[in-house]
Amino acid sequence: MPLLIASLLSGLAALFRSQIGTWVVTALAWLGLAWATHEFAVQPWIDNMRAQMTGATPGGEWGSVLMAYAGLMKFDQACTMIASAVVTKFGVNAARAVLVRRA
Repeated sequence: MPLLIASLLSGLAALFRSQIGTWVVTALAWLGLAWATHEFAVQPWIDNMRAQMTGATPGGEWGSVLMAYAGLMKFDQACTMIASAVVTKFGVNAARAVLVRRA
């Protein structure tokens, strides 16, 4: 059993040292950040926008129409992708700066 665990760990270490490992880590980071960005940044923002447009203004039918079109055009998914890509870029560059060996 310890031989199996040791071989699995050395295989994972070799994978993460290669270029494919960098891609895998980047993809996992992006997926995690995409979910977190959507749940904690974009969705509350969309809910707040919807409440402001449909609730307090007189003649608020145009606000609900605008929100319907924003949903149809997948505005929330576009904002999530943009914010996640920016955060992932900065995170990967910061990790790369820490993990690169200095000669």
